[in-house]
Amino acid sequence: MHNQKERRKNEKTREVYVCERCENVCESTDCYLCDAVSARKIPMEIDTKTMMQGVREVLALIESKQISIMLSRCFDAPSDLAVVNMAKETILEDLNKIDFVFNDVTAVKYKGFMRECLGIGLLDPYKTVEGEQVTGLFIFTE
Repeated sequence: MHNQKERRKNEKTREVYVCERCENVCESTDCYLCDAVSARKIPMEIDTKTMMQGVREVLALIESKQISIMLSRCFDAPSDLAVVNMAKETILEDLNKIDFVFNDVTAVKYKGFMRECLGIGLLDPYKTVEGEQVTGLFIFTE
């Protein structure tokens, strides 16, 4: 019973778009992966503790203390708004303050090369860069 209460404390429900074809979490009714209008809005449990543990595990595999991150104006797709270097601790502190989900993007093109990444869709705007709100993070993992 105590574990169930603790779990509920770490979870909240948010409405998100999910593609009916591929089950990718999308920014709108348009699915980036399927290239179709195939997503609908549904309630989704956001388990912050579990999500943060997933990010910690990925960051632990990266040797560098500074990590490159592509900031995107798109929740579910890369848009090369800016690429910044951030400390692992800063990434964890920032993500702990906002709701997010993992998107299915595992690599993005940057400077002509594909870079493996952890794709994160932000359910709340993160920062504003060049007048655009950042709603996607793509953490380079290699």
